[in-house]
Amino acid sequence: MEYRLLASDIDGTLITSGQELTEATFKAIEALKKQGKFFTLSTGRPITGVSKYTHLVSPGVPLISYNGAMIIRPDNGEIIYERGLSEYSAREIIRRGNEKGTVVIAWAKNRLFTNTVNEHVETYSRITGEKINLISDPEDVISLGVTKCIWIDSADNISKYSDELLGSPIEGTVFCTSTPNLLEFMCKDVSKGEGLKKVCEYCGVDISEAVAAGDELNDMSMIKAAGLGVAMGNAHEEIKSAADYITLTNDENGLADMINKFML
Repeated sequence: MEYRLLASDIDGTLITSGQELTEATFKAIEALKKQGKFFTLSTGRPITGVSKYTHLVSPGVPLISYNGAMIIRPDNGEIIYERGLSEYSAREIIRRGNEKGTVVIAWAKNRLFTNTVNEHVETYSRITGEKINLISDPEDVISLGVTKCIWIDSADNISKYSDELLGSPIEGTVFCTSTPNLLEFMCKDVSKGEGLKKVCEYCGVDISEAVAAGDELNDMSMIKAAGLGVAMGNAHEEIKSAADYITLTNDENGLADMINKFML
């Protein structure tokens, strides 16, 4: 099988633990593109949070942001697909988060809203490149149209909340972790896997010709959907179990190693 398109997660996959893009990874991506193959990003981040890496995306190819809730061409800002949370779902996520006393993030109109400001929120704000807006009335945010919500807490609490949600789900939503302390909520029709299918269709590539690389549970759907699902050496054990291939860690140029092995 000749693989024609690679969709890569960013954190824990494309970049190192120190948030760096290595020269080896950059060169492998450029070599892939020179062969006429496609490279794109698939991330939980908003479009504002990927500006440092959009130069890597093949010209004219859309990227997957918000875990698939928005698919957008970074070269001209054209939104190919967008599906946010319903008003009911957003309201319930915010309400339950407030009841638990956890940090709640809501993305609306590509702006970051939160119920509190602490070190976790400030770090998240720096990573995404978007300033913090404090929620005074949730209805004001909900009326804008919420793309996705996040709860930020300790890894133990996030695990506990995930178990509770399995027993008492929020109608119209799916949820998954993007790091052990971030629990992300999207519309039930949204996932990186569905996003990958849409990107492949846009590029005229069969899904069997696509490679998806990731490390966390929000990458599971695209790992399963792609013709070749690749788990990083640092990936969650469930991602490794689902993957077709396990490469080196993100600190060992794992993405470059995989590109050289399967796409060049």
